[in-house]
Amino acid sequence: MKLFRLPMYFIRHKIPGYEGVIRALEKEDMAAIHVIQPYERDDWERFLKGDGLEIQLIQRWKKLCDELKQSDVIMVSHYNSNSNYKMGIVRKGSSWSNFPLDNDFKAFQMVNTQTITYDDYILLKKIIPSKCTISPVIKAKEQILSLYKLV
Repeated sequence: MKLFRLPMYFIRHKIPGYEGVIRALEKEDMAAIHVIQPYERDDWERFLKGDGLEIQLIQRWKKLCDELKQSDVIMVSHYNSNSNYKMGIVRKGSSWSNFPLDNDFKAFQMVNTQTITYDDYILLKKIIPSKCTISPVIKAKEQILSLYKLV
């Protein structure tokens, strides 16, 4: 598998008050967005209907879903303030699901996951966007892939 050819996304799970759900996502090797604000819910309904989207969070989720129709996607997930990351693959054709502990979390299952430790974290902290929930990774892709050992 030529990993450098696959699309890559970063998802940050930093949501105060949802630590239990986020720990469960991490344990289950899942990457998710949290759709809770009224304007997010409105845009989510438009997404489900196939209508035009207004919010970057939902636009990027749609782009991820579209990419999964064509290929596997590499996912880098950060869970709350935990200093570790998980990297894994979301397989081509995968569908998102509501996370059972909280249906406001829309999640994808990752496979071949690997924990990236704090020693590697310094590199990730410098190259991952700091103010987003979900973001395609383009510029730093090769550097991030150097941390991932396909299992």
